[in-house]
Amino acid sequence: MILSLSYRDMPSQLRPCLLYLSLFPEDHIIGRDELIRRWIAEDLVHGNQDDGLYELGDKYFNELINRSMIQPIDVDAFGKAQACKVHDLVLEFVTFMSAEEDFVTIFNGQHPFPSQADSIHRLSLRNSKGKHFIPRATNRLPHVRTLVVSSGAIDSMPSLSIFPVLRVLEIEQCTSSDIRGVENLVHLRYLRLSQKYHYYYNNCIELPEGIGKLQFLQTLDLKEARIKELPSTVVQFRHLRVVEILLGQCDKRFEKHLLQCLRNLMRLEAFGIIAPDLSLDFMLQLDWAPIYLQRFTASPRERTKHILRRGSVWPVFSPFSRLPGWLNSSLSCLSDLSIMVTTLRQADVEILAYFPALHSVNLEVVEATGTRLEINGSVSGAGHAFPCLGSLKFASRAVGLAFRPGAMQKLQKIYLCFDVAETKDVHGDFNLGLEYLRSLTTVNVEIDCRCARFWEIEAAEAAFRNATKLNPNCPTLDLERHFEEEMTPDREEEILPQDLQGKKEEDALLSRVGPFGGNGGRAQDIRVPPHRLKSVTICSKDIVRSLAFSYTDHNGQQHSTGPWGASTSNVSTIHLGPSEHLIKVSGTVGSLFAVHNLITSLTFVTNAASYGPFGKPRGVPFVQPVQSNSSIVGFFGRSGAYLDAIGFYVRPL
Repeated sequence: MILSLSYRDMPSQLRPCLLYLSLFPEDHIIGRDELIRRWIAEDLVHGNQDDGLYELGDKYFNELINRSMIQPIDVDAFGKAQACKVHDLVLEFVTFMSAEEDFVTIFNGQHPFPSQADSIHRLSLRNSKGKHFIPRATNRLPHVRTLVVSSGAIDSMPSLSIFPVLRVLEIEQCTSSDIRGVENLVHLRYLRLSQKYHYYYNNCIELPEGIGKLQFLQTLDLKEARIKELPSTVVQFRHLRVVEILLGQCDKRFEKHLLQCLRNLMRLEAFGIIAPDLSLDFMLQLDWAPIYLQRFTASPRERTKHILRRGSVWPVFSPFSRLPGWLNSSLSCLSDLSIMVTTLRQADVEILAYFPALHSVNLEVVEATGTRLEINGSVSGAGHAFPCLGSLKFASRAVGLAFRPGAMQKLQKIYLCFDVAETKDVHGDFNLGLEYLRSLTTVNVEIDCRCARFWEIEAAEAAFRNATKLNPNCPTLDLERHFEEEMTPDREEEILPQDLQGKKEEDALLSRVGPFGGNGGRAQDIRVPPHRLKSVTICSKDIVRSLAFSYTDHNGQQHSTGPWGASTSNVSTIHLGPSEHLIKVSGTVGSLFAVHNLITSLTFVTNAASYGPFGKPRGVPFVQPVQSNSSIVGFFGRSGAYLDAIGFYVRPL
């Protein structure tokens, strides 16, 4: 009764926007921009000019929140919900009213398909395993303006040719055959495709050559559909406002078509491109000035994917090597920037500081800067730096930021993600100057504990606690550790004064050879000089995951070191006999997915036996034998999530 009264009390223009929500299944997270664009495509938002329709739809969205018809999700620093959800009771009511008014038809195969085709205006296909199907004799649904095909109904999806006036089309887990004929839907304004994607399989969707005939298309959402190539006809698009694509490959032909398409889109408002293991540097010097652009995203993965999720490694490849030249203050409407670059320079930070409307920035940087990037309170000739910035996300193995007094005066939320060990090695401490961000309300910090010692993690957390206490706005602090199980144990043995002479003698006899491998991870070494190797423990599968070993010093005291890397399953331990010593180590240096220069295999040879190979031999081989009167007594190297490099301590027998 209450919902019914609330519905009747609504302004007439708001009711169809509410009923439209019945197209979405229970508990579905509905993106704000996605919903408003669909409303506009369906002419549910009425205004005098096209330019103001989005703003009017935005007001409708807020009104539904204020009336408690939708629940806000992902609220930003300015209190704006980026998505919404419909409560179960509200969705039940809305679904009922939609059916009563022939606004939305939900077909799940449990009941016969409606016999009156003229009564179907919006169709949601949800299940192909029911008792009933769309009759094969159905050759035309003349009034369907929105078609949503869920993954459960893809097998029973009819031909697109029966929907002559379609304006909104969404197909989940589709293939190239499912979109056959989409180029003939001349009234289409909103197109969203998705597919099941797996890293190992290059399953791409092939867009039809005539896709450019969709002259009224405003939204092309392919961020969840890996595309093989862009047909040449994409240069015919003129009215696209939103373009989001996931690249499957990128050759010269693709680059040419994409660049020509972008140059023709004079009213583009949002552009997102996901490029796994593909370079976008061909766009760096693009002759392009998208003055209406409000949102730009460039990443090797979906924006929602967690950087420090289980099994992840820090990326070594970025779509852009640096910030594109066309990203400058002439983009006066740009409010949301999310980009991954290999390097970020001080000059890049100063360019971003000029953007007048920038509300949200998400930066991910692959390589650490030698010195920290300074963020000041003002820029030359333009007053305050980052005048509108309310939310900042920054992720890099070494967090190299330095906030100065007066910096980012409207910043309310900051998210930082970094590697403790790398930051400590590169910058020495964790003092970023967060106390100078006077409007800050929330600080979220996620730290990678791999290779870090316990006291370093404690020092990092203490630095952030101290900074938030010193901040006059008293922001809340949320600290989260990742990969604690891969911390480096604090096992630094104390060397007594009476042992110093023996240590010096041992140092004189030892020699270091190597390392072999890459520069990833953190430097690993032992503190007490080794005299004799006792055991070696290797964790391996497709590559060498980790290395640990034990040895005795010149006093006969045993020491254990490692694991260096991530110790999981498939662990093997070599115990050397009383008269057995290591005389040769060989292996290979290769790649795992996008991570390069890792130790992929190791083989150990003693005077009594050969052990291995551990891992899979692939890549560039190396071998380290020793002279007949010497042996390998210990190791040093580099490691992170894997064993990146290995070197050897050699001493005479």
